[in-house]
Amino acid sequence: MQHFLRARKLWKYINGDAQPPHFFETDNDDDDDLHVQYQSQLKDWDSVNSKIITWFSNTSVSSIHSLFTLFEIAKEVWDYLAERYSSVDGVNEYQLGLELHHLRFNPSQTLTDFYNKISNLWNHLAQFKSTWTCPTDAAAFYAYRDRSRLRHFFMALPPNYEYIRASLLHRHPLPTVGQALAELKSEETCKKTMVYQHSQPVLATLVWTPLSSPSQTVRVPSSKNIPFGSQKKYCSFCRRDTHSYEDCRSRPKSKRKGYHNR
Repeated sequence: MQHFLRARKLWKYINGDAQPPHFFETDNDDDDDLHVQYQSQLKDWDSVNSKIITWFSNTSVSSIHSLFTLFEIAKEVWDYLAERYSSVDGVNEYQLGLELHHLRFNPSQTLTDFYNKISNLWNHLAQFKSTWTCPTDAAAFYAYRDRSRLRHFFMALPPNYEYIRASLLHRHPLPTVGQALAELKSEETCKKTMVYQHSQPVLATLVWTPLSSPSQTVRVPSSKNIPFGSQKKYCSFCRRDTHSYEDCRSRPKSKRKGYHNR
């Protein structure tokens, strides 16, 4: 919110530089003109002041912005929020450190979402850092801090990133968190591509085979090619395999085997 107000040149309403205008009556004849000017300036100031309070209300939960009705000046609202929620103490630092320690990558989120979440904790913990007066000590501290952040980031990743994680940790010098994130995102994209390719359905192709015409003759294997003892009966007249042609009852009686002997 501070950057938001500074970008719109409204921070002076928070730090007290922009005070509401005042009008002092005198015996001069110009009082009427001064009063008109005062009314115009007061309207402009009140418009900006109310706009800032509205922004505070829209960016906070109802349990908090319901208390803003007690204040009429944006600076008073800011001072109230700073006193209540900007406590820099050991308990707050401990809670942030504990949350960072237990933070783990959730498979349902992307690496970018996880990085944004852990970066938010790092930024909150940065308010507890000491002020370094020696440039050499400051550079050594920031180098150690970057290594510590890289270690925390890798520790929170699941085992399926072990290969790329080990590769990055064996580099000298160690990559920054931003460089590691770029390579991990590339690995994440490759994994998603492989999963997509393996999940594609395989369509079976049906081969159409034309049915045989009813006029086509059914070929019966010759008994000469069938070994002795394994020959089967088949009637070429009614096309059944329960009897031979000579014993077929569907043939005319005069042509059956042994009919004239009866």
